Amino acid sequence: MFDQSVCLFLTIVMVCGKEEGKITAREETGIDYTGLAGEAERHKNDILSFLNQSHVQEQYKTMYKFLLAEHLGDDDYNRRGSTRRIVSGRNTSIAAVPWQVSLREKSFPICGGSVITELWLLTAAHCLLRARSSELSVRLGSSWKTHGGEMYDVRESFVHPRYVSKSKVNDVGLVRLYAPLRFSARVLPIKLVGREQRLAADVPAIVSGWGNLKGDSGGPIVNEGVLIGVVSWGLGCARGNFPGVYTRLAHSVIWDWVLTQITNKTETVVDN
Repeated sequence: MFDQSVCLFLTIVMVCGKEEGKITAREETGIDYTGLAGEAERHKNDILSFLNQSHVQEQYKTMYKFLLAEHLGDDDYNRRGSTRRIVSGRNTSIAAVPWQVSLREKSFPICGGSVITELWLLTAAHCLLRARSSELSVRLGSSWKTHGGEMYDVRESFVHPRYVSKSKVNDVGLVRLYAPLRFSARVLPIKLVGREQRLAADVPAIVSGWGNLKGDSGGPIVNEGVLIGVVSWGLGCARGNFPGVYTRLAHSVIWDWVLTQITNKTETVVDN
């Protein structure tokens, strides 16, 4: 059993490719989302429009490229070493991935997730099948999944209506909070990938989380500072010759549902 107080980890994967690499992200990376956080807080009532602004996208992209370039050139990127948690991952700070959240059932960490608005978090559908919304909470703004940061209660949770548990098709879910988040350099939303946007093969992307691959279900996979997918499933925990599988958020069936849910202004509470 892994230590439940483990720190946040990052790894680099190759989208639609065969190569997998490692990064070492440190506290002193120089990545600082403070300026963006202040802007996001001022525009939190229209956060989706804010995230779509070109200068905002450029800042996210710059931060992403800074992190990627720094660590792709790291001496540890030669496949030496590993961890027992995220396979080929290394310690990082929440300051490098401030959209990362820890989803909890009765205070026990069960999955990861991503901040996408001041009220909505994105995760995997299979993370939401067992617990009632009243049993869920989230920890944000901490590099540790057992302490630090801020805790928020969950108001309601939703599973994609076309999710198929056997095949994990449409493995995406949404969590709505009771209270809006306070954005900071350690708690920040990330823009969703564009509808039906395609990625070139063999481009790097960053995955973050705390546990082994199972414990990181629902967590983010990010490319160019944009949320492109959700950690979904794999055979065992990162077995050789078997890929990790991520939900593609650009798929119209998924993208349309997510945008419809998070832009719906109704106040009806539906518990799963």
